[in-house]
Amino acid sequence: MTRRAKIVATLGPASTSEPVMRRLLRAGVDVVRLNLSHGSHDEHRERIRRVRKLAAAEGRHIAVLLDLMGPRFRLGVIADGPRLLRKGQRVVLGKSGAGVDLPVDDPGFLRHLRRGERVLIDNGLVELRVTAKRRGRVEARVLFGGKVSTRKGINLPETNLPFSISRKDRADIRFAVAERADYLAASYIGRGRELEALRRVAR
Repeated sequence: MTRRAKIVATLGPASTSEPVMRRLLRAGVDVVRLNLSHGSHDEHRERIRRVRKLAAAEGRHIAVLLDLMGPRFRLGVIADGPRLLRKGQRVVLGKSGAGVDLPVDDPGFLRHLRRGERVLIDNGLVELRVTAKRRGRVEARVLFGGKVSTRKGINLPETNLPFSISRKDRADIRFAVAERADYLAASYIGRGRELEALRRVAR
């Protein structure tokens, strides 16, 4: 039967050894993804070279995809430890201080949020919807509750964020070029000129 899909596998600490990688390749993996949000260049270089050695032994080409970290938003320090948010509860996000339920690490991104947009916390385990903005703070209602704690990640799937290439992303792009990666993955791309900006760094 002709396969019409490509299988992408993310490599991490549990899939670094040669026996595990070999099993992945033989199971049909076509592309290996390395998440540059985690790990060092030395660790990723070792994985890339191991994959290529095993692929050559199998007589195959396995594409290497490096996923850039891109912008990263997090909660700040929640002083009283993990906090339980309940469905329907009203919360305020902003810089640490009086009246703020959920402090954020870098409040600058809050100005881009609009009423009605969703805010996902901890990989979407907790979901909020923006109801209002006042004085650099965002008010939201909890759609799906759960525990939130210090430094948990924030995702903004509906927010029009300005595109930027961080210093880390630039270093990671140079690493990808040096290692002759097949693909780069980047988040929050919305316009052709943003792809061109990435290409310029890669040249």
